[in-house]
Amino acid sequence: MKNAFAIVTLAGLLSACAVAPPSVPTAPAASPGSLAAVEPMVVDEVPESEESAALDEQLPKVALSSELMFSLLKAELDIARGDWRPAYEALFAAAGQTRDPRLAQRAADVALANEQSGDAMRAVSLWRELAPESDAASQYFLGLVTLSDDIAPAEAIFQRRLAEAPGAARALLMFQTQQLLSKARDKAAVSAMLARLLQPYAQSPEAHLLLAQNAFANGASAEAQKEAQTALALQGDSEVAVLTLAQVLQDDAKAGAVLAKFIAEHPQARDVRAARAR
Repeated sequence: MKNAFAIVTLAGLLSACAVAPPSVPTAPAASPGSLAAVEPMVVDEVPESEESAALDEQLPKVALSSELMFSLLKAELDIARGDWRPAYEALFAAAGQTRDPRLAQRAADVALANEQSGDAMRAVSLWRELAPESDAASQYFLGLVTLSDDIAPAEAIFQRRLAEAPGAARALLMFQTQQLLSKARDKAAVSAMLARLLQPYAQSPEAHLLLAQNAFANGASAEAQKEAQTALALQGDSEVAVLTLAQVLQDDAKAGAVLAKFIAEHPQARDVRAARAR
């Protein structure tokens, strides 16, 4: 059942939120296990077209000189030839010169496509400086920070996003936050940060389900059971909660008893009935 755990949890959260996962901008494709793991996360607080229009109004008014055009065209040709370094430097320099965040984003994409996390962070930092309201820039920043050795800079962004998320979308954003943090190397720091981020939502069963999932993934079975039991206490008819509890118990007899009791109280729980049969 281990592989089914995250699937069941995600399905339950999506069902509870009654929203579909939003589309996200992605960095250029790269091999598995690489910086392609920088997966931006979003909550559709503002339609993308509206945000794009608002950001367009803030773009600098820069004349496209022949020198600038030549530099940008050469950068694209260098990228096509696989000579990424001069292209990256030209784009980064042009972003700083023109103050155009789109050039900083392009530099970041070039660095990500070539597995250069330091250069990518340098470009993303400039992008955020030039477009502090850009949700996409924050998304890239979060992805890079969670792959670094220090995830602390991400906490304030996660905290703000959870606080500002519409109620119906917050549970999904909690899940996305946990999934993004799960990529970080320092699992103890992740657990501590996740607990702080979800503490304001202690009355939300989804928060405890995600804490249970995180604890279970890190081998903390007792903590995982406690969090799953709390989630079930908060929402006694939650199939996701009881399935999570059965999962983290890691004891077929105890799990069977938990599922049997739930089915007796909720005879229409088809997913739980199917899990018990398995």
